[in-house]
Amino acid sequence: MSKDSVPQFSSTASSIQKEAVTNDDTKSVIGDEYILVRKAREAAKVKTINSDVKELGVPSPLPLIRAGRTSMSGRPSGMKLKPLKTKLCFSFSQNSAANTAQTAVVSLIPSNSSEFSAWAGLYDEIRALGGMIEFNASSQATAVGQAFGSTLLGGLAFDPLNNGTYGSVAALREASQSTLFQLAVSSVNAQVGTSGSGQTIASKNGLMVFKFKTPKGLPAVNTAASTVVSGQWASTTDASDIAGYIKPYIPAQGTGIISSLYGVVTLDVEFRSRS
Repeated sequence: MSKDSVPQFSSTASSIQKEAVTNDDTKSVIGDEYILVRKAREAAKVKTINSDVKELGVPSPLPLIRAGRTSMSGRPSGMKLKPLKTKLCFSFSQNSAANTAQTAVVSLIPSNSSEFSAWAGLYDEIRALGGMIEFNASSQATAVGQAFGSTLLGGLAFDPLNNGTYGSVAALREASQSTLFQLAVSSVNAQVGTSGSGQTIASKNGLMVFKFKTPKGLPAVNTAASTVVSGQWASTTDASDIAGYIKPYIPAQGTGIISSLYGVVTLDVEFRSRS
């Protein structure tokens, strides 16, 4: 066998080795490109979501999706809500017994509002800043010929801490935040006793309005049933907390005469989140 006919095994082995290396490099390159392509597709999806959300004019939901957790209050974990000032409203109605002074105290309880529970699910604490009461008041005869008393004057006062009642209109007027009003009169016949017909001191919408503000720096007062927290931050889980009192005084109006008081309380409140 001649030299030229001898197979070149070394050359063939080198070629095979080079081909193997080339194949490995190709696989490596393909693998890297696959990772890059996958990442590019994911980035494109995120960009598409952000672009669509931006067109709608709302914050991107992706941070919330990535968080994947919610706190005990129901809001996404890690998100602290800014303090919120709003209003809470509830109504009340009361009547006196015949020929008896009306002194029933109205407790200002934020949770009496139907909106309280919704805000309490988002915020940890609440405090009352003040508010107003829109109301009407009247004296009513219960039988023909009953005469009204000579004083158709009543009053309301705001007390941030104490629910004690007043014994006269004059004593009520000494409160730092109070108002007086004249009672409207209704009778079961055309002859309205000796006092004539009363005139209502009203606002533009026909109701009387009494505005009040909660003083700052007041201490919390604990009672057997609840806590009075006028001006103080209180937990929204304490639904029985009281933000002060509206205290009326309407004198007895005469035999068989009752007095009525109906109104809507609007509390100015502030919510905040501690967590």
